Amino acid sequence: MKAQLRRLAQALFREYQLNRIYYLDMSEQPPSAPMNMPEGVTIRVIDSPEQIAAATDQRIRDHAWYAGAQAIGYGIWESGELVCMCWFWLAGHSAMPGRFHALGKKEAVMVDLLTTPRCRGKSYAVAITRFAMHDLYSRGYLKLWTWVWHSNAPSIRVFTKAGWTYSHFLAEIQLPGFHKSISFRLPAFGN
Repeated sequence: MKAQLRRLAQALFREYQLNRIYYLDMSEQPPSAPMNMPEGVTIRVIDSPEQIAAATDQRIRDHAWYAGAQAIGYGIWESGELVCMCWFWLAGHSAMPGRFHALGKKEAVMVDLLTTPRCRGKSYAVAITRFAMHDLYSRGYLKLWTWVWHSNAPSIRVFTKAGWTYSHFLAEIQLPGFHKSISFRLPAFGN
C-alpha cells in the first residue's frame, strides 16, 4: 500500500516532502550533559574538510558539502575513523531550506545526521545530537530545529531520546507547472 501511495504522489506532484518538524528550546533549561563514550570513541567539532576527506566510508565523504560558512559540524571518531557526523546551519546560510527562512540569530537547524552502516545500533546518533546541543548552547544558541521524513522511525527515535519536541507535520508539494511549493502545516500527530 505504501509503495502504491508513493508512486501516486510521484505521478501527481513534481516533488513533495512529508516531514515532521522537531525543535529543542534551551532558553529556559540547558541541555543535558553529553553522553559518556566508550574507550577509543571521541566526539568533537569538525574543524577541517580534511577530517571528512580522510573518512574511509564514501557516504561520509559525500556529505562534506554541508560544511562551509554558516555551518557547524560534529563528528564521532571510533579508533581514529570518522563514523558519524551531523551538521547545523546557522541563520543566513545560502542553502537554508525555505521552511526555516525566518530563523533567528540564536537558532540553528540540523540539516544532516549520518552514521556509517557498520556503526548503527551503538546510539552514536543520539550521542552526537546531545553533544551538539550542549556545544551550541555554550555558543549562545537557544533554539534548534530539524526535520525528519514522516516515516523515518530511526531518526524519530533519535530526536525523541535526545529530548526534542515534535512541533508539527509539514507537507510541501510542488505541482506540475508551478515553481513554488504549496505548504500545509498540520498539528503534530502519530507517535
